Amino acid sequence: AKLSPAGDSLVYSTFWGGSSFDRAYGIAVDGSGNAYVIGEGESFDFPITAGAFDSVKNGIDDIYFSKFNSAGTALLYSTYIGGGTMEWGCSIRVDGNGVAYLSGSTTSDDFPTTPGAFDRTGDPGTKNDGFFVKLNPAGGGAADLLYSTFLGGNSYDWARDLAVDANGDVYVGGSSESADFPTTAGAYDLSHNGGEDAFLCKIRPGGNGAADLIYSTLLGGTVTDVCQGIAIDPLGHVYASGKTSSA
Repeated sequence: AKLSPAGDSLVYSTFWGGSSFDRAYGIAVDGSGNAYVIGEGESFDFPITAGAFDSVKNGIDDIYFSKFNSAGTALLYSTYIGGGTMEWGCSIRVDGNGVAYLSGSTTSDDFPTTPGAFDRTGDPGTKNDGFFVKLNPAGGGAADLLYSTFLGGNSYDWARDLAVDANGDVYVGGSSESADFPTTAGAYDLSHNGGEDAFLCKIRPGGNGAADLIYSTLLGGTVTDVCQGIAIDPLGHVYASGKTSSA
């Protein structure tokens, strides 16, 4: 839905989805007023556009990514993204070129990744890994997926929010139960503290494997800590918000 600046009128509001359960979790808007939405879809008949990255539902729940024009009258781009089991799309950002950055979580071993990505194998299985995806909604099919990587360790990991700086570096925040969550030398906290820790990562999606992970730290106490929101300022400071049950 789109509201007027005064909040006194509904500019547009629409249903979109298929014949099963579809949920919208994240939204972003570009300089032209086009709206980009990410979510989780169970529908095999979710509306997909010609030339999209993936027109076929892959598992139980796939991510969907959709782009609407500023008037809400046209679906400019819509695609599935996922593997053979389950995915949740949590957050989305868009840059000045209309390129979208997505984060979430997957249990699919065959979640689509790109050559040279930081982690192409992950460790989801019956657990779940976080993911980060960079997608250009250009209608070029497989070429629309510019970068895609797993992000996590050998237990449950969620990439819950992200931000993008002026250099195209991506900051991902989330939570992890993995004792082997990847951290970088010199980071604030390299050791898992217990239960579920928050994490903050800086990724440069350059297709250089392990070198794409510029910075990664855990943040937490001995019980449960979750990063749910992340932002960066012009100087590169990272701001994180979330919840904790750790004293």
